[in-house]
Amino acid sequence: QWWRMFLMKSLRLLQINLHHCKAASAALILRLVASGGDIVLIQEPWVVGGRVCGLATKDYNLIVAQTEGKIRTCILARKHLNIFLLHNFSNGDNTAASLELQGTRLNLVSSYMAHEESDPPSDLVRKIVSDSERSDTSLLIGCDANAHHTQWGSSDTNVRGESLFSFILNSNLFIGNRGNDPTFIIKNRQEVIDLTLLSHKLLDTIKSWRVLEDHSFSDHRYIETTLSLESTIPTSYVNPRKTNWDTYSAKMEELLPPLAPKCPDTQDDFNRLVDNFTEACNKAFMAACPSTKPRGKKKPPWWSKHIDTLRKDCRTLFNRAKSSSEVAHWENYKSKLTLYKKETRRAKRASWHKFCSEIEDTSEAARLRKVLSKTSPSVGYLKRTDGTWTNSSEDSLHILLETHFPGCTTIEPADTPSEGPETSMGHILTKRNISWAVNSFKSYKSPGPDQVIPAQLQKAGDVAINWLQSIFRKILTVGKIPRAWLKAKIVFIPKAGKPSHTTPKDFRPISLSSFLLKTFERLVGLQLRKTIKPQAVRRSTCLPKREIHGNGTP
Repeated sequence: QWWRMFLMKSLRLLQINLHHCKAASAALILRLVASGGDIVLIQEPWVVGGRVCGLATKDYNLIVAQTEGKIRTCILARKHLNIFLLHNFSNGDNTAASLELQGTRLNLVSSYMAHEESDPPSDLVRKIVSDSERSDTSLLIGCDANAHHTQWGSSDTNVRGESLFSFILNSNLFIGNRGNDPTFIIKNRQEVIDLTLLSHKLLDTIKSWRVLEDHSFSDHRYIETTLSLESTIPTSYVNPRKTNWDTYSAKMEELLPPLAPKCPDTQDDFNRLVDNFTEACNKAFMAACPSTKPRGKKKPPWWSKHIDTLRKDCRTLFNRAKSSSEVAHWENYKSKLTLYKKETRRAKRASWHKFCSEIEDTSEAARLRKVLSKTSPSVGYLKRTDGTWTNSSEDSLHILLETHFPGCTTIEPADTPSEGPETSMGHILTKRNISWAVNSFKSYKSPGPDQVIPAQLQKAGDVAINWLQSIFRKILTVGKIPRAWLKAKIVFIPKAGKPSHTTPKDFRPISLSSFLLKTFERLVGLQLRKTIKPQAVRRSTCLPKREIHGNGTP
């Protein structure tokens, strides 16, 4: 999918302690579907086998520390945001991330200050506060402090509250809480123990801070903070699978003559010819695939009217119990909540069983394997060989390139290659062979830098075949690839089996090059398979698994 982005003038953050509850996790996802939100700072998520569960959604990335032991914090962030895990400031009780916005950075921390630890906050929180002040970076901390102090609306002050308040004063932090609405509610107590702490640079950016009335199905309540910071959001996207390919074919015939022009003599003119073909493919595609606005209102597959009714009943009973504080009302709420949790678990199991039974092909099985695997880490800020850490995503990409492509320099290609003799491969460039090469790819594979997917070549018919035949003949004659095909998009993915992904060598690069080039490679591979001697195939340097595979030969 290709997204079109729109610049927003505000950033919405939620904060919630889920109390390790499956129902609270489901309620959070439903709230994000209905009301949105850019970032969620989460304490005590639902964890099974050392993995955060119940928060998987296609619109958000889950950011969690790569650590052993208890996981009691994480962050959910919209996928379009440039947000990166700060490994050196994260552990089970603290998840720190750096959000890169329009010309500025914001450090975010989701912190759980456990009862058993005295003198909050932890050393790690103290370190990131000190580092943010030293680097003049804005900082926002959302925490379950488990501490009381009248300065943030608690009914009393305890020793933990005194320790935390002293740290806030000495660190030039500010309390974002407004009023004394309780953030923690149980049968016999209502208290303010969840805090939003801000650096001085954020004071002028706060548009609102409030405790939401929405029932969270946890004993903590949602906190919403809105900041006047610019961020981009997706307004529309194009889905290649919804393309009107008849319209695309007609547009290609309109943009390009059915017979390709004779390839020019100079390399510059040849490069322009290839660019014109690529541009025509993309123009025809955009005309045949109208943009779609993201709906963002789709409920989970296990949702039903029965569960929706139970959820509303729970919310009604909770509000009644909260306002009356009567034991009978709390008992009614607990009983209905137990039923809601039971029905939710049953619906999720049934939905999962149905999904697994409908898997028929390998692509679905691959997606299932990805779902079952542990949360895949993204490229965050990385540790250099000298032990220091990168300060931005640009720095991280720079050391990744230095590590995986050492000595890589830009070399300008010569623009006037000499004409060579007629190559022996000319006979392989038949329309039948080119059509086989084009159709050997899966239609919707990820494109290279030119944004051309295999389906565009497959659906263009004879127009594309004729142009490709002319382009490939020119390449064989001059022995030179067009300039646009020399570019590749590099994506760094985490290596499997690593306990953490904090250094450049914990990732491996994959390259996405133009499918026009890959089509030419298929034809070269076909020629090699037809002409190479059988005894050469058996050599160690010509193993079958190292050849270019197709989906059959013509």
